[in-house]
Amino acid sequence: MKKIELINMKVRNFKGFKEFELAANGKNVQVFGDNATGKTTLYDAFLWCLFGKDSKDSTKFSWKPLDQNNQEIHHLETEVVLELLIDGEEIEFSRMNKEKWTKKRGSNAETFEGHDATYRIDGLKQTQIKFKKRIEEIVNEETFKQITNIYYIAETMPAKERRKMLFSLVEDLTDIQVIESNKELTPLLDILGKHSVEDKRQMIAEERRNINKDLDNIPQRIDEVDRSINPDLTEANRLSLEDEKTSRETELAKNEQELASKTNGTYLTNKRSELTTKVAELEADKSNYTIKQNEKIAGLQSGKQIVYEQAMSAQNEVLEEEKRISSLKTDIESEKSYISRLQQEKESLRNKYISIRDNNFPDFDEHKTTCQFCNQDLPVEQQATIKETYQKEREAFNLNRASELEQINEQGTSLSKEEEVHEELLQDLKNQAADTTELDKRIKVRDDLKSQHTAIIKQIEAIQNNATPFTETEQYKKKITEIEAIKQEIITIQTGDDKELQSQKEVISNIKLSINQLNEQLYEYVLSEKQEARKQELIEEEKLLSVKFGELDQQLYLLDEFIRTKVDLLTSKINAKFNYVDFKLFEEQINGGLKEVCEVTVKGVPYSSGLNNAARINAGLDIINTVTEINQINAPIFIDNAESINDLLAVQSQTITLSVSKDKDLKMEVVK
Repeated sequence: MKKIELINMKVRNFKGFKEFELAANGKNVQVFGDNATGKTTLYDAFLWCLFGKDSKDSTKFSWKPLDQNNQEIHHLETEVVLELLIDGEEIEFSRMNKEKWTKKRGSNAETFEGHDATYRIDGLKQTQIKFKKRIEEIVNEETFKQITNIYYIAETMPAKERRKMLFSLVEDLTDIQVIESNKELTPLLDILGKHSVEDKRQMIAEERRNINKDLDNIPQRIDEVDRSINPDLTEANRLSLEDEKTSRETELAKNEQELASKTNGTYLTNKRSELTTKVAELEADKSNYTIKQNEKIAGLQSGKQIVYEQAMSAQNEVLEEEKRISSLKTDIESEKSYISRLQQEKESLRNKYISIRDNNFPDFDEHKTTCQFCNQDLPVEQQATIKETYQKEREAFNLNRASELEQINEQGTSLSKEEEVHEELLQDLKNQAADTTELDKRIKVRDDLKSQHTAIIKQIEAIQNNATPFTETEQYKKKITEIEAIKQEIITIQTGDDKELQSQKEVISNIKLSINQLNEQLYEYVLSEKQEARKQELIEEEKLLSVKFGELDQQLYLLDEFIRTKVDLLTSKINAKFNYVDFKLFEEQINGGLKEVCEVTVKGVPYSSGLNNAARINAGLDIINTVTEINQINAPIFIDNAESINDLLAVQSQTITLSVSKDKDLKMEVVK
């Protein structure tokens, strides 16, 4: 295991330190001091030397010493020198920053231009790239922070990165391993097939949504069919009509038999029988013609119902798309309002910038170099002091103004970048809202279906209004010609009018007419039975979809249980790596779903709430122990707020404890 130990650290002009030396000699060190005496600054200096960051992992922190008015002290060199022992080899790293001041042509005033940094390894000056590369060869920055800062992983490290780090500690589980660990998940072997758990879950969720949509539409479709069924067509009425038809057919047969018995002669009887047959055929042809016309209308009625259901579904899709576009327009107005506020803030900063920029330090008053009582020039030394004081005040004023202008520029730049982001978002929302392709497509589908529905209605009306009367058909004309010929032949045979026979014929004709009317009424029951059959089809479809919906719900439950099982297994494997802490990696939601989290806990108490400082420190040490063991490298651990704990967890690394005491100056003790 690689071992890094701190031998010595010298700090010069860093934050609150003017000069300080921490002589650890590779041993554990205890540092004591009152609040604000610089305990945490030691770790800041340690990290700044190596990585240019403080203990909060930030590069933007104030490392310059401050005067009594909390103003930065300029023209100082800030330096930290680290003497480390790395696997028995001593290496010295140092970083020094100093301010860079320049005079512009034609001006005696110096202007602050930034900082120059000097990097050294074992006293030899290095470029920043070589300096960083040498440190990286020893240990990368991320690992170093993890094994030296007890608060880094639990507090500073983003939860997403913390989860990624933890999962890298253990091998991932295959789907088969998870299923075999829980017998309840065995059906997933057949359900998954060649798909992954996530892909299968998406497929089932999509199928479930489609079925749910169909289940929502079926009751409306059933209602449409149900309303098309004539409620007056009862079974009792149908039986009554059939009984009446049977009765009328019996009456017809009786009258025809009587008519035949009243005729004289075989030839005449045959002719009359032939005439009766022809008339019956004509009536049958008429009845069949009527039935065929009604069947044409019945097919169109069924088609009209189907197109109507499709049009209603298309209308719902149009409403959904219109709702989506309306939501986009609401988002657009919200973005416009936010961009307006950003522009107002920028304008305010612009006015502030102009005000500060145009505010100049007053010119030197030459009267200050003469005595206010006798108007004689003051001594040269006194004049020089007055001018030097004026020059320092003017330089301080200009530095402060430059700093304020720089801050305003940074704020303006930040607002401009944010405005650009939201302008892009606004344009994207506008583009989406302006793109009505999908809406137009759905409207066209709906309108096409409406047009089809209207066309069918007109077709039905045309058939009903424009159907050729049976009496105008060729079939009727041919048959009536044959009948008239037979009638004429019978009249020729007879010597005179037979009024009784004529009356008998009229009775027979009326009976046949009533039978045809009964046939038309009975056909309405045929249509009603077809609609009822369609209704039953929809009901059965609804039952099947409901069963399928339940099966999909069960499959989703198994997939969710799979995720919970895998979560439990991975969590157990990860927590087995630690002795003192556990990690809560998932949180179950109210709806039964799982939310990814990454919370350190000690005996069930969350690190972020309810855990005292002592437990937090030991939690950090336990985490460092594990990370140190896995990475096979240890380094000095800085333990801040160490006064809050009595028993530290045992660690293999060098420790530097920082404890609050009543000492006004830092006191250091090497633990033997």
